[in-house]
Amino acid sequence: MFIAACALGGWVFDMLAHDQFVRTVGGEWGLAVTAAVTSFTGVALYVYGRRHASDFVSRREAMLAVALIWVFASVFGALPFVVGAGMSFHDALFESVSGLTTTGATVISDIETRLSRPMLLWRSLLQWLGGMGIVVLFVAVFPSIGAGGKHMFGEEVPGTSAEGLRPRIAETSRVLWQFYFAFTALEVLVLYSLGLSLFEALCHSLTTMS
Repeated sequence: MFIAACALGGWVFDMLAHDQFVRTVGGEWGLAVTAAVTSFTGVALYVYGRRHASDFVSRREAMLAVALIWVFASVFGALPFVVGAGMSFHDALFESVSGLTTTGATVISDIETRLSRPMLLWRSLLQWLGGMGIVVLFVAVFPSIGAGGKHMFGEEVPGTSAEGLRPRIAETSRVLWQFYFAFTALEVLVLYSLGLSLFEALCHSLTTMS
């Protein structure tokens, strides 16, 4: 969870660093709060984890960790909408969960005028991260519980051995992310060449690729 929290915080800090790209105000404060909260939480979890480290993680612990990561990510993902867009927490949480689960549903009417560009980019990024998150979750969890993963990865024997599973999962996840990023970048270039602005091309690519 430390890695997940810090990764989310890193994404937000990166958006703040490139805020000139979106060329507007009205969402930066929400992103700054999210970056600070997620990074602080990540460090706290890291310190706690170092003190209670274990060489073996059971299947139950792994499933609990995955569930908590999704809960934490959904809550942290909602913060920019609350602080930067003035949304209620339950509406913001709905948007965050909708993005991370690639549902695509929204409670925001006239979204392009209601949300500033930083918030539109954040919403698109949540969907993009959720798209790959679902795939990586499927790859990582299903083979270990013997539920359909063997059909995707026939070379991996279903079982509970963390030693046998971890190297294959790490390699598979890395390759998936590389392809995901490459296809997204390619779509941005195609849409930009067809006349969309770079911002529009990026947002459309992030959401459609998910």
